Amino acid sequence: MTTAHQHFGGKMRKILLPAATISALLLSTLVIMPSAQAADGVVSSGILRDSSGSPVGAGQEVSLLAWPRAETQKNSKTGEKLKLNVVASAVTDQNGRFSLNITDDQSVKIATSESGNVDFSVTSTGKNGESYWYSFDRKIASDSGGAVVARQESQKNQKPKSLDLAPLTAAGGPATAVQDGEATEGLALKAALNCTSAKMQTYSPRWVTVGASFALGPSYYTSANFKMTAGASSTIGIGASPSGSFGSFTASGERTVGVSSENNYGNVNQGHKKIYQTQFVFAKYHVRCLTNPTTGVWTDKYEVRPESHFGGTRTVDTSITPAKNYCSEIAAESSITRTDNNAITWSVGAATQSDIGVNLSSKTGYSTSASLTYSSLDRRQYCGSNAGPGQANPGHIMLGDFV
Repeated sequence: MTTAHQHFGGKMRKILLPAATISALLLSTLVIMPSAQAADGVVSSGILRDSSGSPVGAGQEVSLLAWPRAETQKNSKTGEKLKLNVVASAVTDQNGRFSLNITDDQSVKIATSESGNVDFSVTSTGKNGESYWYSFDRKIASDSGGAVVARQESQKNQKPKSLDLAPLTAAGGPATAVQDGEATEGLALKAALNCTSAKMQTYSPRWVTVGASFALGPSYYTSANFKMTAGASSTIGIGASPSGSFGSFTASGERTVGVSSENNYGNVNQGHKKIYQTQFVFAKYHVRCLTNPTTGVWTDKYEVRPESHFGGTRTVDTSITPAKNYCSEIAAESSITRTDNNAITWSVGAATQSDIGVNLSSKTGYSTSASLTYSSLDRRQYCGSNAGPGQANPGHIMLGDFV
């Protein structure tokens, strides 16, 4: 169960809200078993489609890569090569479907960051050079038998990351033969897939939406307060491209980044529609994979990913007016604090347009480290746009005037 706090005339009452059931698509819990039990430990599964939207058919190889530790990525210098290890592989069936089970526990453990997360990427190259790429992260631990256990924080359902992937571009180009001398430059000819990444650029800090509050109508004598403490985290989108050129990037994954400072956005009073932002640093990586060691063929992909929290706070007006679909009420002279569940995903919440030609997504969950409090001196509506404001996945949470 989840605890919320209500204050009535200076007295505090504790109430229990229903436990959160998190979206299996965005927040998956995965248990990675030893290879002998791989069928029970699917990390990611899904389907590959060609540029027309049809399944690719049987026989296309799909790989799961583990990136170096987050701290290694952050501290790497421009041009420094970092090895990405293949930790799972699969081949599509006749319907273009695949399932990836980790077979290299040691590489996963080495890739685990101080926060316990590992960055993964699913990659594949089509017969005509179509480029597939999707990145996500997982919290890593070990079970009582020592096997690697990968799970997304707060997730209660043991389901794999479900993907439905189309090529990064509609028209794929042929893979390129390795030039003389390139094959051994960080790309040993000893595996069917061998990948390295190198940081190309670190961008200036960009504003990212981490929360919102709404008091619809005049809503006199009301206030809202959004707060993030150090240790809170935001899930921010990743952009990928087969060329790396401006305007060629598409949303292709997400990554969890911790907040390094306490951000208290203060009280916003009376009727309002506000979003709350802080700044994060993004970096661009060039990923090169040797896809055929026999013929010496490699493919290139480019990724822009959130790297670290930069800091700062900004409160901005928004034109969004969420629907009051599921309403309860807040009593006069009381307040309610939401301290659990996932906040809504902002599809363009990360302001990366000027860097790569597209804005990326963002989401921050309400937790003991990130909370939204509404207070009112008068009786008001207390609503969620997608479900009741105390239920799982309520969407936007808001106050409203009784009509």
